[in-house]
Amino acid sequence: MNEYDQSFPTRCQMERTRIERRQEPLADDLIWGAEAIAAYLGLKPTAIFYAARKGTLPIKRVGEKLVASKVALRRHFQQQED
Repeated sequence: MNEYDQSFPTRCQMERTRIERRQEPLADDLIWGAEAIAAYLGLKPTAIFYAARKGTLPIKRVGEKLVASKVALRRHFQQQED
């Protein structure tokens, strides 16, 4: 990689910037319920309950419901890639 290549952001960096700049209404960003979170991530609801209990995903409990932010989930998985 030469000096010229290093001056351009990577695809991952550009996507992260695009996501962080987007001002999405809070209601559109939140995913309510283990089933909905599981569908969004392509996992089973039991995996979501386990991850919430262990604290391995950015999921919160609000009363009896689990809730997650799409932006927080994306950021979590992007950090895992880096």
